[in-house]
Amino acid sequence: MLRSCSFIRRFIFLTIFGFLLAILILAPQIIQANAIVSKVNVLEKNGLHQVLSQANSANLNGNSAELIISDMQGQHESRLQGVPDSYDWSQGPRIASGNNPGELQAITGWGIVNEAAGGNPATNTRVEISALRTYLLRRSNNQWLTLQDAIPEGAAFREDFTDNANVPANVRKEPQGTISVKAGNGFNFHFWPRSRAKIDPEDIAGIFVTFRARLIVDNPNQADDRGFARYLALAGADYWSNTFPSNRERTADAGIGKAKYVTGEWRYFNMTTASPEVLKRHPPPLEKSQGCVAKIG
Repeated sequence: MLRSCSFIRRFIFLTIFGFLLAILILAPQIIQANAIVSKVNVLEKNGLHQVLSQANSANLNGNSAELIISDMQGQHESRLQGVPDSYDWSQGPRIASGNNPGELQAITGWGIVNEAAGGNPATNTRVEISALRTYLLRRSNNQWLTLQDAIPEGAAFREDFTDNANVPANVRKEPQGTISVKAGNGFNFHFWPRSRAKIDPEDIAGIFVTFRARLIVDNPNQADDRGFARYLALAGADYWSNTFPSNRERTADAGIGKAKYVTGEWRYFNMTTASPEVLKRHPPPLEKSQGCVAKIG
């Protein structure tokens, strides 16, 4: 009888021990699963799933005149974190100086990577950026001229650009010659080619700026959370007094394109000052995403 009771006690003890051990082993996975479900619920609530599904089904494999036109119409795919409502580009694309730089003699294309309003829950995701290109349509002969074609450089600016305050950005060079970045905590990633381009301010029928971006994993040894990333990107251009910096230089904003979600596939981000009619009549240089080799300038 004593042996029987001892056996029962030992059996109960081992059962409880095994149960507790299983809980300890499975606890991290249970917590992670609950976190994923919570993130999915938040994303579904914000309508992001539908937006990303639409983004992934159209215009991802190549650029087109139709996509460029679309990138200057309507509203951003989401509001940008930290950009005040009072800014005239806070809700959608717009043209400013357009094709009229006045006496300014130089131009540079640029881009921004910014968290979407509400923040970005993904912590193991980076945004990879391919070459940024700037083109000019000459009024004199209706020919597109390549002004800039380079892997950009940049810095982490305050999301509202107050006082142009900036700090070094989290930039990583990728094996294929591109760069990747992370943004957040009140800062975006604002980027541009190293050198400005010379222009004839009297011979401009249109400006076209374009770059590609996609989401990649930051640390391959950690969980892939790209599906939860909420990064936006957009393209723009500025006119400058000269191709070289000076104490008395002036600048003017040419235009800003539509802010769109960065996805796991290459996606094009465009800005143009040319009208839809001009773009259809004189299509700008376009490229297909597959097989595109990044050029380092």
